[in-house]
Amino acid sequence: MGSRSEAKACSSDASEPLLGSYFVSAYPPFRYWSGTELGSFERRLAQRPVSPRGFGLYLHIPFCADRCQYCYYLSYDDRAEEIDRYLEALTRELALYAETPQLTGRSPSFVYVGGGTPSLLSERRIRSLLSSVRSAFDWSEVREATFE
Repeated sequence: MGSRSEAKACSSDASEPLLGSYFVSAYPPFRYWSGTELGSFERRLAQRPVSPRGFGLYLHIPFCADRCQYCYYLSYDDRAEEIDRYLEALTRELALYAETPQLTGRSPSFVYVGGGTPSLLSERRIRSLLSSVRSAFDWSEVREATFE
């Protein structure tokens, strides 16, 4: 559970700023993230895995029809015109990650698409996104694909 101040920030009282939610959506929480860890992350991607087992793949779709006050996730309700450009960038990013020594030749165990509201994507966009995942990574080990 979050602190009292975090819970208070989720109050429906419009006079109080909405700072976040007591729901935990990432670990460590976003407030602890900084660019200083980027080098460590890049070094890890450059290494071959010790035990090349499956991994989970999360694809964030940051678009919603309406922004919920309680939502802690990064999402936008006013940028629908950016969806195609975002999906193109996500496709390029998947290809880049697939080429790293840490992920080359590995198959995800699950693919989770969340957001926002991925159900805002049209059937064409969903098919294109899943095709991009399949182009970047072997799909044979995927046991679950979920859209939130």
